[in-house]
Amino acid sequence: MTRSTVKKLVILVFAVVAFLTLEAFLVPWVVKDQLAKRSAELGVKATVERVVFNPFLWRLEIDRFDAAMADGPHLLSFDRAEVDLGFWSSLFHFAPALDGLALDAPRITLHRDDAGLHWLDLALEDEAQPSQPEGAAEPVNLYLARIEVSDGRVDYNEPVHPTNYQTALDDLDFVLTDLDTSIDQPGTVGFDIQPEGGGEIRFSSELVANPFQWNGTLELAGVQLAPHWRYVEHSQPIDVAGTIDATVPWRLGISDDGFDLAVSDARLAATAFSATWLDSGDEFLGFESLAVGPVAFNLIDATANLGQIELSGMVGRIRQADRDRLARLGASESDPESEEDGDSAFAVRVPEVRVVDSRIEVSDESLQPAFRATLGIDQAALSGFDSADPQALPLSLGGSVNEASLSVEGTLAWAEGALGADISLDGFQLADLDPIIRSLVPLSITGGA
Repeated sequence: MTRSTVKKLVILVFAVVAFLTLEAFLVPWVVKDQLAKRSAELGVKATVERVVFNPFLWRLEIDRFDAAMADGPHLLSFDRAEVDLGFWSSLFHFAPALDGLALDAPRITLHRDDAGLHWLDLALEDEAQPSQPEGAAEPVNLYLARIEVSDGRVDYNEPVHPTNYQTALDDLDFVLTDLDTSIDQPGTVGFDIQPEGGGEIRFSSELVANPFQWNGTLELAGVQLAPHWRYVEHSQPIDVAGTIDATVPWRLGISDDGFDLAVSDARLAATAFSATWLDSGDEFLGFESLAVGPVAFNLIDATANLGQIELSGMVGRIRQADRDRLARLGASESDPESEEDGDSAFAVRVPEVRVVDSRIEVSDESLQPAFRATLGIDQAALSGFDSADPQALPLSLGGSVNEASLSVEGTLAWAEGALGADISLDGFQLADLDPIIRSLVPLSITGGA
């Protein structure tokens, strides 16, 4: 090797080392400079403690990032971010690549006030890009090897809400792997999160970007209703509590008819449920357990099959004041436009409904003497409901009315609200009807049936 060649190699190596060294200092400076400029344009105060770039591994590290609106509300922060820019993967996949993005302890705050949702506002403040002619957009090729979030938290604050609503999703762990938009191989997307009040939400899925196809399972374990009901309770006269468990396998795609969303073999369970009137604090409905499934749903076919519904340990209380409240609640929930639009209704099927070990208490304190009756349900079953086929449904019930035994066998024509049944009542005391009879005529009755 000649001296001239050696000299050229030394110069080349020196140039490469100098360039990489320059990159190591230049990239952190550019990141901090652009962060300061962009945050100032958006009215955001952003700080970062440390930025390091490794030019040999093409790895960027950012420590202690924090961003907040200039007037105070927090937006985003994280303890540490590691970004592997994927130079060699980009060459291999012939597309921009991200070999890895790891976020440690990120915290996102969604803050809604009179000006709107701040994250959305920031997105809309970017200058609108000129629209391209229809059909001109080209698919974007992108490869994401791995995106990982650990120990994250999402806070939602809405001070303009009538209840000054606040909630949080904690202990968020998220992973996305092997997503390639140029081929039809599936990547994976999943997360675990703990909602306010306890319990866990788990999500696992496979995602194909081209053509778009996404399927997976959503699981809820021990999720409490009460903390989340607060968002709607200001518009409803009731308070709700209970625990939800669910498993929902689903599939989402795009067809010529639009989004193709389908659910199969889903199951839902609710336990320790209670509903009380806010004004009086009286519980009017409760049950030990409710099980629904297997549930199947198809958006394009507009069909839903709820499988078997089983209700156990229900206690319903209907008083005169409750009847008035329920009538007002039903009137406020009715939507005349949706009722008139019969073509868009889903066909709902319920193969069987079973109620066991339950009771319904009816009372009217306005009568003299006060009227009270209890319908005990040892077991009841209704089968074959189909909203698209309003036929009479087989009905059976075994239980009691006050101290009398009750048996019902027959059919229920739900569309007409008609019941045809053989009813057996043994040991019923006519005196139980005395308050109602006295409210109609000045008579008192005794005896049994």
